[in-house]
Amino acid sequence: MNGALGDGTKWSAARDAVTDMIGAYEGSIAFGLMTFPQPAACGPGRLDVAPAVGQRNAIGAVMKAPPPEYGAYTPLGETLMVAADPAQLPVAPDDVVVITDGFQWCDPYDPDLRLFPVSAVRALRGRGTRTFVVGFGGGVDRSTLASMALEGGTAGAGCDVLGDDPSKPPCYYQADDADALVAALMDVAASASTERCDGVDNDCDGVVDNGATCEAGAACVGGTCEVVPVVPDAGVGSDAGIAGEDDGHGLPGSCGCTAPGSSGAGLALALATGAVLMRRRRR
Repeated sequence: MNGALGDGTKWSAARDAVTDMIGAYEGSIAFGLMTFPQPAACGPGRLDVAPAVGQRNAIGAVMKAPPPEYGAYTPLGETLMVAADPAQLPVAPDDVVVITDGFQWCDPYDPDLRLFPVSAVRALRGRGTRTFVVGFGGGVDRSTLASMALEGGTAGAGCDVLGDDPSKPPCYYQADDADALVAALMDVAASASTERCDGVDNDCDGVVDNGATCEAGAACVGGTCEVVPVVPDAGVGSDAGIAGEDDGHGLPGSCGCTAPGSSGAGLALALATGAVLMRRRRR
């Protein structure tokens, strides 16, 4: 992340992009900060700023210090495992966004650990956490990042699963300059704060699952997309059993998610080789 980019470095570009994102979403997403390596070499990351709304200045202050000039390796999997460990991060984040400019790499390099970040993403998924992935620059491991996005539940339909087909869109966000990085983070934050059928007030408007969509033939019921059987029309003038129509009682055909829920929030983690955003429920 100390490599040159424009008039600055990739780290300064990442710092500016993270603070811009927080400035735009600090009212609806709670952000925190994690950096690695700690203290150097392959030490896994640590939580530097606890997640909360209004953390832009605190996170910006921590990110003023660049990564170490020497020994700034990439223990990406080790750091994500910290985030996935209930003993170290008791409250499971809803969403994680990883920004990296390199491979999973320590000295000496162990090729058997290349997919360790994928295992860490799988562990996060086991806690109910999605993982967004942003590759920053051309030195990333496209195949591993694609696998991370797929495992994390954020890969787009028809994406390049193997990370080697330029005719298909990547499964993760690829940012090759500062503007693209800002755009990627803004898109991720928008997605993280968009209402979805999960029993959580993702957009922080005080209503759970309002506007949440499910695939065709399914409706949002109690925070879960459920297939709704189509009942034959009861006749002219009757709305009984019409799939997708709100009957006012939270039954199939309406969202049915009127129980009090939690407000959307998040946790942004910045790494010495990138940045990670985690969205955490705020109760």
